[in-house]
Amino acid sequence: MDAHKDREIINNTLYDELGERWYTAHDDPVALLRAETREKLRWATPLLKQGGVQTILDVGCGAGFAANLLAQENFTMTGLDFSQPSLDLARKMDLSKTVEYIQGDAYQLPFPDASFDAVMAFDFLEHVSDPARVVKEISRVLKPRGQFLFHTFNRNWVAWLVVIKGVEWFVKNTPKNMHTLPLFIKPQELEIFCNNAEMQVARWTGLRPQLNRSFFKMLGTRIVPETFEFIQTPSMMISYCGQAFKK
Repeated sequence: MDAHKDREIINNTLYDELGERWYTAHDDPVALLRAETREKLRWATPLLKQGGVQTILDVGCGAGFAANLLAQENFTMTGLDFSQPSLDLARKMDLSKTVEYIQGDAYQLPFPDASFDAVMAFDFLEHVSDPARVVKEISRVLKPRGQFLFHTFNRNWVAWLVVIKGVEWFVKNTPKNMHTLPLFIKPQELEIFCNNAEMQVARWTGLRPQLNRSFFKMLGTRIVPETFEFIQTPSMMISYCGQAFKK
């Protein structure tokens, strides 16, 4: 899937090996992803409800953290991922038993044009070598005025220090090349990707860890507490969410 040699070092196979640890591990960066997902959904769910959204595609859904929670909010969810073991677990953990999980390629989404009211890509675009192509595919399957909600990491030395080195230093069992700086995306680049795909970004928000007792406990133990939190921030220096609309 990666056409650029300098970007082939990203390790996307690690998600096949997590198993139940997707939902249970605290000695692994997946615990940060669980915490991050909670804050992303606090931001995204009101936007989806205000927009009258019903059908949602979650691209790069992993083990279904977001899709399964949104299904409990009565959205009609479809989750797509390349990792079949992750999808198997997502299906098992779906309390609503309504989410349709599909193994597939984000470069060639297996859906007709204008299939969904909204498409999400959370913590996914920084795992592919051609995010602009993925964004175009997302636009293709969106209905007119449909919403594209995304989260990814900014490409700068601060994000490298926090997201890559900080996680390696302060979270146990961090696999090599879970993230790589060349695949991080500057907000202005992602806005261009959206414009070229006939979408317009309407809203941005930054995301960062909450600097509280749980954060400092993690620094001391290399274990992510259940109470670890992310918060929204005006700064998009580390990571950011965005909402775009299909024109």
